[in-house]
Amino acid sequence: MGNNYKTEPSSTRLLIWVGIIGLSGLLTILFTPDREHLPSLLITALGSTLVGSFIGFLFGFPKANKKRNNSNEKSFQLNTNLEEITDWLTKILVGLGISQLPSAKSNITSLINFINEGSNISQSIVLFLLLYFIIYGFFVGYLSSSLYLKSLLDHKYFNAETFIHDVEKELEKYYGTGRAFVDSKLAGLNNKLSFNKLKVLKIIEHLEKKGTQISANAYRNIGIQFFKYHDYDTALELFFKSAEIDENAHALSNISVTYSRHLHQPKLGEKYLKKALKQYPDNALVNYNYACMMLRKNKIDKALEHLGKSIEVNSDEFLYAAQNDSVWKELKDDSRFKDLVPEYDPED
Repeated sequence: MGNNYKTEPSSTRLLIWVGIIGLSGLLTILFTPDREHLPSLLITALGSTLVGSFIGFLFGFPKANKKRNNSNEKSFQLNTNLEEITDWLTKILVGLGISQLPSAKSNITSLINFINEGSNISQSIVLFLLLYFIIYGFFVGYLSSSLYLKSLLDHKYFNAETFIHDVEKELEKYYGTGRAFVDSKLAGLNNKLSFNKLKVLKIIEHLEKKGTQISANAYRNIGIQFFKYHDYDTALELFFKSAEIDENAHALSNISVTYSRHLHQPKLGEKYLKKALKQYPDNALVNYNYACMMLRKNKIDKALEHLGKSIEVNSDEFLYAAQNDSVWKELKDDSRFKDLVPEYDPED
């Protein structure tokens, strides 16, 4: 993904013309025959431009697309307070302008006299500078705010959505089987995504606040990545979010393993694993994890029963897992275990 943002060619041409107009006004001042008052003229022009730019910025301030219908539309989450303040200030300026119309002539005359105090600059020149550069500044502020600021915000938050989508796809590719925590062969993939935990969490928070739906699988897979980086509290939070959307066998198993093996809360781990076993009695992953739990509780018969069931349901994955899982070392000489798991060779 690139880091540049673009405006339409027609918008760029428009900004070029605005620049030419501003340069024309500046040249008019620089080549005035009254060189004595050149600093005053430049300050008046600069002040008028700044006032006009501020007003233009308020009128052109972009709003968040809160009625976005699909992910391809431009979307960004702005500070709503700033958005409301700009609307509020714009309404005040319009209201003041309308209410002061009857006295506009006298107010403008007073302003011209104030600027002209101590000098002999023609009032018509001062009036020209005020009108010319306020209008010019308005267009500069309006175009900069509505075109470039909008483009920058669109780019920033579109990239946030693209990033979370890419993370989800990559994690599905590498961890889609849900077996990351039992297959040490995948450990070398930790740095595959140059995983930035803080950035991922900020993006998830942004998408949640915006109301963007994140899939259960995305929460689970990203949780597995945090799990791999030993951030078990964050992983558990993401697993629970996954389970809220879809309380499937993988989500409950992930919660159970995190509680029992890494947060040292075996009772909670057993609670969620029993829940998974009750809902998904024929799930290979649930049976394998339950077998490991029973082994740790020294309930050998139960452990072998559920190990056998996991291998029966998915021998390709869980026979391999059992052959390489050091948790079964104490049963390596048990004939029943040997029948289930030939060629046991755990990795240290």
